[in-house]
Amino acid sequence: MAKDTTSGGGASAGVTGGDPRSGVVAAVGGSREWDLLGKWLSAPAESLREIDLAVLRERLSYIGRARAAIAACEALVVSEVARREGERAAEEMLRQGQKRSRSAARKTVRSAGQLEWSPDVADKLAAGAITAEAAGMILDAAAEATLDRRALLDAAEAEPADELRRTIKQMLNNVTTAQQLEERRAAQRRRRRASISEQDDGMYHLFAQFDPLTGNRVRSALLATSDKLYRSEDSEDRPTPAQRSADALAELICDSSATRRGVRHCARATPSRSLSLARWHRRAPRRGTGRAQGAGAAQAVGAVGGAMPGGSFMPAGSRPRILASVAESSS
Repeated sequence: MAKDTTSGGGASAGVTGGDPRSGVVAAVGGSREWDLLGKWLSAPAESLREIDLAVLRERLSYIGRARAAIAACEALVVSEVARREGERAAEEMLRQGQKRSRSAARKTVRSAGQLEWSPDVADKLAAGAITAEAAGMILDAAAEATLDRRALLDAAEAEPADELRRTIKQMLNNVTTAQQLEERRAAQRRRRRASISEQDDGMYHLFAQFDPLTGNRVRSALLATSDKLYRSEDSEDRPTPAQRSADALAELICDSSATRRGVRHCARATPSRSLSLARWHRRAPRRGTGRAQGAGAAQAVGAVGGAMPGGSFMPAGSRPRILASVAESSS
């Protein structure tokens, strides 16, 4: 692996010119570290148990820098393919060659184009100083407003991604006028979306994206409802946090006044209020799919389609009896 990566090109070209492979080698401290990466890839996993923790930390730092450098190298290749064949062709190559989703391929092509016009960010990425995630956040922020690029890069080198996101948000707010802030929020609100779809096993998948103001309100309500459910749970039979969040979301949606007008019994068809659904939960696995898949209204609707928690299916003749018991318990 080391021979393939270091041969065939100048050793100091970096990510912005020459052989793109040289940027990968430079990012991990030269051929020595790249040789080590090659050996680790072929080493059996059991051998890690014999390695000192300090050495494992060092390995993680090498791998992180290599990952960033490879992302920069990929951006070069993708950008060149897009220049020759067009962005859609580049997206299709990523989908077919790397089996990426359409949205992920589109994002990679867009990021490659942004990096092409931001050599300072590309160089930091190729050197392994910042991650691909941090580079994407910097480029997106720079597209919204004129920011101190040096300060952004310094923050990206020093902070994890979640802290960097807050730093960038504060920097954007500092340079944004009240009118610009209002325009930005209006643009974000226009990007709001939500969808719910039935899966092959009868479960339902809910997706939503909100503007920051609405998102904060939704998150606060979800956390408060989750906390309320936690306090009312059996301490010896608690759901997982993800399952509790699903129950809280179902309760929030089904208990709203608008929903009560349209679906009377939805608000009470939650695991804590419906005897029939509670019995299903006790028979379902305690961790994993049981409670998470059977939350609120989605569970009641899933029952109509024959789906029960845990991925099992009820006999068709039993559905009317169970639905009748749900309606009776919610009246």
